[in-house]
Amino acid sequence: MRRVAGGAAQFLQRTTLGLGHGLGDFFHVGSRSGINGDFKPLRSMTLRILGLLAALTFCLAPRPVTAQGTLVVNGGFNGPSGWTLTNSAGYEFGTVALDDLHPSESTDPTASQTINGVIPGVTYVVSGQYRGGKDRRAPSPADPSFGVAIEGTLLFEAVVPALGSWQNFVFLYTATSPSAVLSLSAQRNGSGVSSYIDNIAMQPFPSLAVSRAGTNIVVQWHTNVVSFVLQSTTELPSTLGWQNVTNSVVVAGSNYTVTLSATNSSRFFRLAL
Repeated sequence: MRRVAGGAAQFLQRTTLGLGHGLGDFFHVGSRSGINGDFKPLRSMTLRILGLLAALTFCLAPRPVTAQGTLVVNGGFNGPSGWTLTNSAGYEFGTVALDDLHPSESTDPTASQTINGVIPGVTYVVSGQYRGGKDRRAPSPADPSFGVAIEGTLLFEAVVPALGSWQNFVFLYTATSPSAVLSLSAQRNGSGVSSYIDNIAMQPFPSLAVSRAGTNIVVQWHTNVVSFVLQSTTELPSTLGWQNVTNSVVVAGSNYTVTLSATNSSRFFRLAL
């Protein structure tokens, strides 16, 4: 079940896509020969122009963004399947309620699932939504009550206000085996604040695609992942730092798209959380 949510955790992606405008960064129109590797220009302006156009077509030819499906079964909790619920966790109106009426410091209400089909060494985006329910031990300590773990290692936690609004969580996980146990728990650290969860997903890190539209370029990525921000820099490695792209993000079909004016300088793009 899709929900509008508030803030998100901040993590940084490690994969970068570069677009070298002017082609000097990625393409050489001509050939190299001789011991010192001197660059020999093409003999005719016609060939040089044709080579440049071919390189432009290769660099900026539209290519689709491949949809990357979630590996989580029934992450929207559309019925009682796919999850193991323990310590008073239960399905409730298209969500899972992590709510023990008499919370214990030794057991936390938990929803867990073994995720199959992951590829060791591949980085995945784990995301979902949560909100606070009732505080069964009011007033509870101001400690993180909600947490998400993989293979027993806590990778996300948050202080959740009772009866709060929906919030996003998202983090990166690099697989070490073909399967992994994903678990979400509430009423942790002695807190009595219960939590509701929804829209749990785990999918490969999204890829960027670049296409040409007249004098502009269009950068796009799939909408089935949340909270990503497009960033750019003019050099690699970046000594000036990565900056958020401030152009409007528009949804076109199943993609987020950002349109920018083409320039005569190199520009590199990446997605960050």
